Amino acid sequence: FFSVPPWHCTMVVSGCKGIVNALGENNCFLNVVIQSLWHTSAFREAFKGHCAEHPRCDAASPCFVCALHDIFCSFEHTEDPAV
Repeated sequence: FFSVPPWHCTMVVSGCKGIVNALGENNCFLNVVIQSLWHTSAFREAFKGHCAEHPRCDAASPCFVCALHDIFCSFEHTEDPAV
């Protein structure tokens, strides 16, 4: 994913973003859930508050919160329509 300093994201929606559904990965349903959470402002704001209190994990094996944070940062900081 796009490399952003830990917990540096404001989680502000900057256009419509999506996640690439590579052929054969069978993760399109998970991608829909992640994209829906990103586009739900109440969830994004609550998640942003939780991230402020959550300790950052090791990048080699991130927990769910850290992985979702990284995806959200990718949405925010890339100009690409899909990450």
